[in-house]
Amino acid sequence: MLRNTINLKKSMNKNKKADLTFGQIVTAIIALIVLVILIMIFTGKMQGIVAETDSCRAKGGICTSNACEDGAFEKFGNYEDCTDEEVCCIKVFDS
Repeated sequence: MLRNTINLKKSMNKNKKADLTFGQIVTAIIALIVLVILIMIFTGKMQGIVAETDSCRAKGGICTSNACEDGAFEKFGNYEDCTDEEVCCIKVFDS
């Protein structure tokens, strides 16, 4: 009887698998991505990325000290690639 109980416990342990489902893997990957982004934000590594996307050129504009050409409008804001005397002109229509 004791031998049967021991064999039953061994067979039950063999049937238990530590398989990860697809949902668990996706959740772990998303959690890891969020963790990396939070670490980048709190360590100041995101400043370079934000500065690159907040430039006049990244928005499709050109820094100019003259008035914007026809078919372009002035995009207000402070851009690192434009000096204080320049404005960011973004073309709306191709001439």
